Amino acid sequence: MYTYKKPLICSIYPNKNHFYKSGAYYMLEKQNVEYTTRLRDKHDFAFFWDPGLKLKKNTPKMKAYVKQFKKHLINHRVRGTSKDYIGEKFNKIFGYKLKVDPLTHVGWGVEKNNNNGLKYGEKIMFPLRNYQIKPNHSYQRYIDSHINKKVFIEYRVPIFGNIIPLVFKKRRLEEFRFTANNRVVSIMKTLEIFSEEEADKIIYFCKSINLEYGELDILRENQTDRLYIVDVNNTPWFPCNKLSGRNKNIALNMFWNAFLESFNPQNFDKYHIPDEKIDDYEILNYLDKKELYAQKQREQVKKQRELSKKQKEVAAKEEEITEEESDTESELGSEPEIEPFPYSEYKYVSYVGSDFDYSILEVDNILEEEDTIVMRKTRKKN
Repeated sequence: MYTYKKPLICSIYPNKNHFYKSGAYYMLEKQNVEYTTRLRDKHDFAFFWDPGLKLKKNTPKMKAYVKQFKKHLINHRVRGTSKDYIGEKFNKIFGYKLKVDPLTHVGWGVEKNNNNGLKYGEKIMFPLRNYQIKPNHSYQRYIDSHINKKVFIEYRVPIFGNIIPLVFKKRRLEEFRFTANNRVVSIMKTLEIFSEEEADKIIYFCKSINLEYGELDILRENQTDRLYIVDVNNTPWFPCNKLSGRNKNIALNMFWNAFLESFNPQNFDKYHIPDEKIDDYEILNYLDKKELYAQKQREQVKKQRELSKKQKEVAAKEEEITEEESDTESELGSEPEIEPFPYSEYKYVSYVGSDFDYSILEVDNILEEEDTIVMRKTRKKN
């Protein structure tokens, strides 16, 4: 028997236009969540959506919302996402350096713009001279996470409170290191990629900057097997380039369950997606329809190209790849149309931060009591 569920309502403030390109939007849209841009309107949860973190948070409107109405505004108290700030926090919490002094550090490094979401970076040799240092740029160690000469691995880690529902494992060509052009993207279990201690440190790092929702870019160095959080995004877009249609649906469903458990636990039992429905690829939703439409367009373009003999010759030449390129392709493998999902039964499996003794990290005064957000308690999943 069908049971009617009253739609949940989400408030987005202040940058609603940027929100409509985000993973949070697709997640909520898939569950038929309604929206409002007025904080005073009735809602079940609310996002403070500020990509550049440039807006003043202590305005009368904010104070009235937080104090008078006693509402929780997700990411309202994020301290910063600039490369410099993230590098300093990482150095303190993990106990080894990502951010370096370009005037004294020796070896390969990376130069990045301090602002978020610009997809700009350059591999350079340190040390630099004073005149070579650019304003509003951050300098980091170069992290070698290659699986061969041309391809490296990067992990995209979504955060929902103190839950890491899954990990996106990206394979990317070195020439596209500072872009979003992936070669293959797959979904992995959190504890298949990280140990429990590493996952706890990641969650602790997010708490130290008051990041409740967002995504992290993480590299694992080959020589030392250490993790490096190279970027933090508090307003992530979706989906990852090269993420298959089936995995998009699975990821959005797992996002939704983690979101409910972290930020709306009173409605978890009523609105969560059951384990047997996590993989709903056969149900055509808005993402699938866009993909089918794009696929039809590609097929029409392909037919038109086949009519040209010259283009046939060009295509034949492109198929003649060198031995070096063929070796790279064999190691990468080709992404199937429907990529097999690693979970055996598509169950909602997440890693919830344990009662980890953060004192063993030997970090002093990382969290200030007056600025610390207390995460909601969540239950562990078996």
